[in-house]
Amino acid sequence: MSIVYSNSRDNGNMPEIDRLLFQGTEQLTPEDWRSVETPDLSSRSVGQVLMRHGWNGKGAAAAVAVKLQPDNTSPETARLVLLGEWEGAIKIQAKKLFTGADSDTLLEIKLPDLAVFRFVDDQLCSRYTPQEAVPYQFTQGEKILADEEDRMAQGIGDFSLRVVAGLSKTCGVKYGLWLHISVLLFHLTAENMEDREVMPLGGHPAWPGIKLVEGQIPILPGAGKKKPLFGGKDWGAPISPIVAPGVPWEAAPGPPEQQEIIEACRQLLNTGTMADTAATADAVTKKWDRPQITDRPAEKEWPSRPMAKEKPKGKKGKNRIMNRMDGILILDSRPQ
Repeated sequence: MSIVYSNSRDNGNMPEIDRLLFQGTEQLTPEDWRSVETPDLSSRSVGQVLMRHGWNGKGAAAAVAVKLQPDNTSPETARLVLLGEWEGAIKIQAKKLFTGADSDTLLEIKLPDLAVFRFVDDQLCSRYTPQEAVPYQFTQGEKILADEEDRMAQGIGDFSLRVVAGLSKTCGVKYGLWLHISVLLFHLTAENMEDREVMPLGGHPAWPGIKLVEGQIPILPGAGKKKPLFGGKDWGAPISPIVAPGVPWEAAPGPPEQQEIIEACRQLLNTGTMADTAATADAVTKKWDRPQITDRPAEKEWPSRPMAKEKPKGKKGKNRIMNRMDGILILDSRPQ
């Protein structure tokens, strides 16, 4: 499945999933959970589960992975996992990243494996990724600047990357949920960006960077007519998480309340942040010097709730996925 590229420059709030929407009427069995079981939250293990559910390994995809407590009674953490390839090479003028570079020098980056972006638990932002993790090259016309000392002499240093994600404003029960992701560039190494003495607020999801590329990718496994989730059961969500049990199912009294797993997914997907970007490293540095970010209140709590007797109608709200109509999730983004 290919990426649907987005040219949107909307800087508004990311959509959120209403708590009332993610509820179902049918309880899943341990056998159902085994169909999405993974031994761990590694990208390789998660990818194998997606392939069992029809993903062909091509294009880009995302999955929500949930790790259970050691006794399987409740979720321990939720994590976003990206997989597959971002098709095509991405080029950017090197001068935007390094002011000393010549105007005709380009940085070309490829993203053949999105799994290099390791996401922070319970957040829709990745850790900073070193340049060595992706294929890249600096060019001047037909010439490739392969020598590091030559690049340094021209004012070109090291860089790092990061992904910031949030729910796309177009989601549907028939098609599952989609993420809007932004790949950001930084004119410092990943080590420096992760160092809180060097970059005290660098861990914040909205920490500014240079936008390399953005687009939309599906969250899998998703609802679909060809191979519906859990045999078509109304389990309470248009996607399924990949679940890593703390112990084998037969060694625990049973899977946790599925509403707790749903809530872990919902809360993770609601942590999306619109990427704060600037066109050049100088402009990014100015934003760093005058940070305008606020902390999101912690919501991580997964209380048990009874299954809904019927599909509830969502409460209206700005940028909120609110109800179901003819199998489509309707997003209300009208001002209140």
